[in-house]
Amino acid sequence: MSENDTAVPVDRSLAAEFNAIVRGIDDDTLNRSMSDALSRELVLAAVFREMPARMRADRTARKRAVVRWRIGDPAAVWTVVVDVGGCTTHSGPTDEIPDVTVELEMVPFLRLIAGQVGGFALTTTGRLRIKGNLLLARKLEDWFARE
Repeated sequence: MSENDTAVPVDRSLAAEFNAIVRGIDDDTLNRSMSDALSRELVLAAVFREMPARMRADRTARKRAVVRWRIGDPAAVWTVVVDVGGCTTHSGPTDEIPDVTVELEMVPFLRLIAGQVGGFALTTTGRLRIKGNLLLARKLEDWFARE
């Protein structure tokens, strides 16, 4: 995958449809659906490609942060660079040192993105692990629109 240099407009109906699909599928089915590498790669690429358009510029206008995501086992690594109201996404690590690293399995990630569960609930149940700036990690959910 390549770097997303510009924000791509989000089709809000597509985002809502994705969220509804994830919400309507049980964990076992989601796990089976994401068990092959190609499915995981395609879904993750779609989610991260949409992040720049879901960025809430009013909440990140004076923010700069590097967020590393490690999803699944073996981990798919994605990096999100938030910079003054916008963001870029990168498949894999970048040369920049992350301010925070978020680690979780694929199903909890999809539930988080779909707005079905919050980061705090995932953290308290041990399904989401955070390394680095905990205060920054706590704010991430507020920086992106769900639908």
